[in-house]
This record gives sequence, C-alpha cells and structure tokens, in this order.
Amino acid sequence: MRVMEGDPWDVLVAAAAAAVNEAGETTNSAVVADYLESMKLAADQEADLPGNGADVSPEDLVKLLATSQLLSPSQLDAQLLLRPLHFHRGRSVAGGGDQTIHWDLLGAAPDHPTTDPAIRLFKRGREAIPALLAAIDDRTATRAGFQQSQSTRASVLCRRCDLAMAILEAITRCDFYESRHPNGMWEWYANLEPGERGAAVELARQWWAETREMDEMDARSWLIERIPYEQANSMLDVLINDGQNDRAMRHLRSFLIRKDGTMEVSAANQLGELGDPAPLNEVMDRVQRGAETSPDELALLVHYGGAREFAVLQKMMHDDRAVDPKSRNPVSRVILAALGGSTNNLAIPVLAEALYTDDEMIDVRVTGGVAAQQIAGGSRADSAALHIQRLTQRDFRYDPAAPADVRRKGIERIREWWESQGKGLYGFDGDRLRRTGGIR
Repeated sequence: MRVMEGDPWDVLVAAAAAAVNEAGETTNSAVVADYLESMKLAADQEADLPGNGADVSPEDLVKLLATSQLLSPSQLDAQLLLRPLHFHRGRSVAGGGDQTIHWDLLGAAPDHPTTDPAIRLFKRGREAIPALLAAIDDRTATRAGFQQSQSTRASVLCRRCDLAMAILEAITRCDFYESRHPNGMWEWYANLEPGERGAAVELARQWWAETREMDEMDARSWLIERIPYEQANSMLDVLINDGQNDRAMRHLRSFLIRKDGTMEVSAANQLGELGDPAPLNEVMDRVQRGAETSPDELALLVHYGGAREFAVLQKMMHDDRAVDPKSRNPVSRVILAALGGSTNNLAIPVLAEALYTDDEMIDVRVTGGVAAQQIAGGSRADSAALHIQRLTQRDFRYDPAAPADVRRKGIERIREWWESQGKGLYGFDGDRLRRTGGIR
C-alpha cells in the first residue's frame, strides 16, 4: 500500500531491503528480489521525471507511467487494465452493464482521474505506439498495484512494461502474447519467463514495422495470421464484436483443423454462432466416413445443425439401439446430453429413438430447458421422455420424480403417441421433414 500511497522510492527501497535481510532466504526470495530491483530503477529515475503538463509528449508520458496509480484495489479493474482484450462481449461491470469493455470504460470511471499518464497515453491512440513499443521491456516499478487474492494476501507491483503492453494492446486491439492463469491467478506480463516476454517484445515490434502503413483491420489480420489460435481467440471475438464477421470467419476457418487433424472446437463454435457451415460440413464428413468424432464435435450438430444434421443424429441413435437394446454406447449418451438443452423441435425424432432403449437402471442427471433434475434409477428413455414432453408441450403424464414403474408407463404413452402421431408431425423422410409443422 505504501507504494500506491506515494512514499518516496528511496524510502521504499530501504524499507524493502531491510525486510528482505530480516526475513532471510524464503520461497519468495527470488520474486521479492526482482521487485526490489524494479523499485531501485524507479528510485534512480524519480528525480528526473518530466512534468505531466497539457502538452507532454507520448515519450514523456511513458516515463511518467512510473507514477501511475490507475489500479484500484478491485481485481476486475486490474484485469481490465492489463489484459483488456479478455473482457469483451457480454461481460458486466458495475455501472457499465453488458457491453464491449475497453479502456475507455476505465477512463470514464470516477476514481480514475484523466491526469493519470496511463489513461492519457491511451487517449493518444496510434500516436503513442512508438513510445509504448520502446517501453514494453522496461521493468521499472510503477505506483500501480493491487492485492491478487484476499485469501493469499499476495500483492502485485506493476512494472512500466506491464502498463505499456496493456495500453499498446488496448489501442491496437492486438494480443501480443498468450495469457495464462496458473493456479487460478492472473499471469502478469512482467512475470512471464524471459524467453516468452522477449518473444512478445519481438512480435510487437515486428508487427508495427510491417503494418504501420496498413488499415487497422488489415494490421490486426496480419497478426492473427501469425499466432496460434489460443492467442488469437480474443482478437477474433473483438473482430466479431466490431462487426467484422466476414474477416473473422476467414481467419476462423484457417484455425478449424489442427495440425494433428482434430477440430479446434472453440473455433468451430465461433463459426457456428456466425452461421458458417464449415464446422457442420466437417463433422458430417467425419460421421459419414466412420471417422472418430469427439463429444464436442457431435454437439456441434445439435447446437448449429438443421434437418440434414438432425436426421444423421437420429440414424446414429437408431443404429445404437438396434445393435444392442441395453447398449451403453457413449455416442447415444453424448447426443442425449447435447439435446438436453435444445429448444429445437428437430430434436424430437432423435430423442424418440432413445424411448426404445432398455438401460440397466442408472442415475440420470437431466438439464436444459428445465431445472436440473436427478432421476434416481433413470435411463436414456427417461431423459428422452422428459425432453419430448417439454418440447412438444404435451402432457403425457410423465413425472421424472415418480417411481420407476410409473415412469415406464409414461414412457410407453410417449412411444404410442410417437408411432401413431409423432412421426407424422416431427419425423424425417431421409434428411427432410415429413411436414413443416414440426418446426417451432
């Protein structure tokens, strides 16, 4: 707290050095020694810092980052500051609501004065990029810090490079290194391994050298094409949020298949949300070739598929029960799990196939569209019955809380309805619906 309250750096260095000597060698000695070196750099520069006047240059504002007190004690503010791209669509901030969250939100917050050099640098935009690039390997301590966890009481002291990289990423909407969360904690840029941090510095400076004359969107694309999906993921979400769907889809298709031939399911979901058929076509091709498909890949057919995909899912369910009525083939269980959250009536003929299974009694947890329910001694048929009743909004008098023999009678009633009426309303002929009335 004394750092953030503004005690002179030479006083803080002396106090920290005395505390280190008193404590002796501990498991945190290396970390503390590293912080102490950063504080010594700040102490050496403190007397020569420029004034924070109205016409101060970006280069001087970067020097003044050593005085930045932007971070409040809240962890959310700290994370917004240091990794802004990871807080985008659909996130909520007190007073901000669900919206795109970028640094301008912090800049408008009452407890973040606009005289802070970090905010002033952000507001300079692209003009500040050269000065920021020069500082992304500067480990001088700043006045910005916060408590990482109330349980561990671990504190974080931000270096000039932390703030410079954060402002650079916020201005450019680029992600120059892949963040991680070891032990559930935030990975600070300054605390990356030297090789990783050096690679981020090299990449950021190369990016600017190659793209400074480019359109902003082309400059972002240049970087996305040269980093792994795990690192590009946030940039792609920001592109989508900025209305650049076609550009985002082009990049996402390039990430869809990993080098080992497996699907990048997160990229597939992003494409599915945008209505791109590429993930569905890929999964359908694998199913038709008899290639192995993961549960997440099959779930793509449920989440984004139409009649063609649901007809294939129905056939997979039918083949599963036809081979062995008591089969516990994971394919059918995977499909049922995915269908549990579906509100699409195309799911009904797929679910109907499970009505004819005869599992050994197991406990089934049913979720999606209804409150989570535990069906003691339930089966795949129980899961199917519950969701058919929900989707059709018909009262088959099936009660998941009833004893097993009562539930079986409810399942029988749904089977009878399916054979006499349901197939005509919701069934498929090949990969086409028998009648359109089955679609919600």
